[in-house]
Amino acid sequence: MKGLVSIFIAALTLAAPAQTIVINSFPGNGSLSWNGDATNFFQYHVEWAPSVTGPWSASWNSLTNLIATNGTMTASVPMFYRVVGGLHPPLGDTCENAPTNGPGTYPGTTVGFANDFNPATSPAPGRDRAYRVTIPPFRMLGATLAPTNAPLLDVVLLLYSGEAPCDVIESNLLAAADLGTAGAETLDWTNNTATPTEVMVVADSFTAEPAGEYVLTLTLGSTLPGDVCETAETLVAGTANGLTTVNYARDQAVGANCAASTGADRYFQFAIPNGQTLTTTVVPTSAWDVVINIVPVANDCPAPADCLAGVDAAGTSGVESVPYTNNTGSTLDVFILVSGFTPGDAGTFNLTTALTP
Repeated sequence: MKGLVSIFIAALTLAAPAQTIVINSFPGNGSLSWNGDATNFFQYHVEWAPSVTGPWSASWNSLTNLIATNGTMTASVPMFYRVVGGLHPPLGDTCENAPTNGPGTYPGTTVGFANDFNPATSPAPGRDRAYRVTIPPFRMLGATLAPTNAPLLDVVLLLYSGEAPCDVIESNLLAAADLGTAGAETLDWTNNTATPTEVMVVADSFTAEPAGEYVLTLTLGSTLPGDVCETAETLVAGTANGLTTVNYARDQAVGANCAASTGADRYFQFAIPNGQTLTTTVVPTSAWDVVINIVPVANDCPAPADCLAGVDAAGTSGVESVPYTNNTGSTLDVFILVSGFTPGDAGTFNLTTALTP
């Protein structure tokens, strides 16, 4: 509900028609005062009307460019004033007030939202809603926009550079998805830099009306091998040289029986035959503090889990080695998790896996 205050002033009296119109009477300057409310309103504007019942106008257009006639001319001049408060736009209605969201599923609606985003390369004149997302280094943002009610027939999914100022964001379109159907739209975009990048995801529509409900799903994947457990590299017994955790993220929260670590981690997968012992050795080739944990595949991906074994004994630049024997009665798939001991601790290394009876 708009807040309003009305105040009344005397009518204006005009002289008889002449070459110059002269206002004969205006009792004095007037002013309007009201109590501001920045919590519920984001701006105000003054409206005027020739009658207390309206019609109310926020411009003077009806009093300009009046076409001259030879008869008596009449114009409705301001007699009554009111102040109207504009409500704050809902979050995501504009670039400026778009909320920041992480990976997850977000039910939403464009009902009550305005049309702020309409790129020329992918027309989307419908009502829209914006979300900001920060993509970590070398991570891939996946976004899916699915309509959940019939009126929102043709959704459009837009992705802008969140690093661009709002007044020029329309010219910084990174990607768009519009298959021209009534189904969901999906797009992927990768941050191929070593620094976090902010983007703006916009739920839009190909047609101006109607608005409707949707579900927006945001995911973060990785293009770096082994950066997340879903992309773990499969190893066989032997040595892999020239590996690194530089630019990798920390994904694993260690549990029971694990060696403590809070630095970047990298996943490898190994199948241990029944009755054999896997010995994992990491040799740092740069100055960092290596931690090794052995985690059962069945319990870990993607949720954190307890470890089968772990080691952190050698300190910075020291070689770490940990054995684990599979006595389960069948082949056991495990993750070998190579991590840094402290936040930001990362480096290069060689990894050796050996099996013994």
